[in-house]
Amino acid sequence: MNIASQLTDDELIYLINNSSYIKKHNIPKAQNKDDRKALEQLYSTCRSYACKSIVDNLRDFTELKAGKTYHIYCDREQFYILARVRTNWENETIEETAERRKYLSFTILTEKNLSHFPGRVLYGYYNGVKPSMIGYIYSEDGNTQAYAKNRLDLAEMPEELYDIEDLCEAARKKETYCQVSIESKTKQYVGPRIITSTLLPAVVISIGKASSDDIIAARQRQVPHIILHPGRETITKVHDLFPTPDLLSPKYI
Repeated sequence: MNIASQLTDDELIYLINNSSYIKKHNIPKAQNKDDRKALEQLYSTCRSYACKSIVDNLRDFTELKAGKTYHIYCDREQFYILARVRTNWENETIEETAERRKYLSFTILTEKNLSHFPGRVLYGYYNGVKPSMIGYIYSEDGNTQAYAKNRLDLAEMPEELYDIEDLCEAARKKETYCQVSIESKTKQYVGPRIITSTLLPAVVISIGKASSDDIIAARQRQVPHIILHPGRETITKVHDLFPTPDLLSPKYI
């Protein structure tokens, strides 16, 4: 599906002119509505640049060993970690949720900003995430629709085509967490066959110290456990920008 074709000229121009690609490549801002094809191509370039930047810069956990605990100190290391918590609006297991939803919402943790959506256990992801799977990018909670099938239906606010640096810096300045909506399943092409698999956590993340839920989750999922130690300038705000009573008692680890 050509998503660009579903956007108006004004929408394309807005997204292009506010993108990291335009800013960082010193490209003149888009204004000409007479060449629709050129607008769509430039939009695709801006979006591809943002999505690739996000995926290419994520912390790789493949070298970590299940059953081991690792410590990362925010005053000593820089990182971008794709993360999410489970909510009461999900199914009982991560796998069941992925079966019902095309997209899941994530944030990106950095050494300067460990803010995230509230929940019992914070999971880190890496395996299987591809730029083409990103459906929505926003520098705060986008209040996305959980069961959207088309990425243009995920949120009312237009996305921000920011690369990972601009996205995380914008969220830090707002003192909140950013949101990246990503397809819940990854596809692998093996000859004529398409094999789909669910995005699963690569690690369990604790902030400051491990909770009993964190330890249980790492053991159940058989993944490594990392403890992030906030630095002097690290923001850690756990909140929902659109609070509901459902979140007062998280039920899923």
